[in-house]
Amino acid sequence: MAKLSDAQRETFEALRRAYLAEVPARIAAIREAAAEAGRPECSRAALEELRHLVHQLVGSSAIFGLPPLSAAALALGDLVKGLLEGAAPGAGELDRLTEALERTWNETAAPRCRESKG
Repeated sequence: MAKLSDAQRETFEALRRAYLAEVPARIAAIREAAAEAGRPECSRAALEELRHLVHQLVGSSAIFGLPPLSAAALALGDLVKGLLEGAAPGAGELDRLTEALERTWNETAAPRCRESKG
């Protein structure tokens, strides 16, 4: 990987700070979509929306140096993919993985986000 210039590093860090600031809203949107997708009468469109939101978080969190968050999102994404392919959901599995995603953010990334603001 090529070395970044000081200007490139500063630009990336500014982008990273902006990204970290929006992660809580992304997780809230995932939580809302997961609640909708977890309903017995949920539509395929609800599952597709959840898959899209989770997929975005998997990639973006990896790009911005948050591998634990990316891994937690990937686990949730794998479950959603299975549901879209017709797998029967495990009782509470969607809630469990959504909570794990939130917990991962709160335990690993959120403290670093607060430190970078100070």
